[in-house]
Amino acid sequence: PLLAAPILRPLEECSRPGCWMKVLFSLVTACLCLLLHNDAAFVIELVGIVPQNFICIVLPCAALLKLHGDLGGFRSCILWLLIVSFAIYGLGATVAAVLENVSNQLGLDVA
Repeated sequence: PLLAAPILRPLEECSRPGCWMKVLFSLVTACLCLLLHNDAAFVIELVGIVPQNFICIVLPCAALLKLHGDLGGFRSCILWLLIVSFAIYGLGATVAAVLENVSNQLGLDVA
């Protein structure tokens, strides 16, 4: 309930019968759990890589650049370096997690 609240609250505001949104959200979540019961660790790994990297590092750096455009050359360069490097890290980690999951599904031994 705590993790679903930020998702459910805007959905409830859009429609009057909020109960139906909760039922729909529960049904979708249940279906995903049934579909991905063997791949729960994979889903958790992807959910940890992409949003946390984006929310904790990339967005604050981009917001600082946007709010204070006159930081100077060195500081702006460092912020851009952080944004680009963590975007590449997120993409690379996502690709690595997907490849590992696919190789495990196919029964390949990856060292």
